[in-house]
Amino acid sequence: MSHRPEQQDAPICEHCESEDVTLHPDCGEYWCNACWSWSVVDANGEESREEIGRTENRIIDDMRDFT
Repeated sequence: MSHRPEQQDAPICEHCESEDVTLHPDCGEYWCNACWSWSVVDANGEESREEIGRTENRIIDDMRDFT
């Protein structure tokens, strides 16, 4: 009777539902290796508003660097 326990807290990609995600060491956010997206959510399918706001602010800051 050997079975693997399922990981209930594994992050998944919101777009392609892949579990092939990597925690980015610099910003602490997850990157989807399958569809190249930052849209990774937790196992409950929720991404915190704080995470979304931080991502949006990072994009805006990156855009300012190029103007």
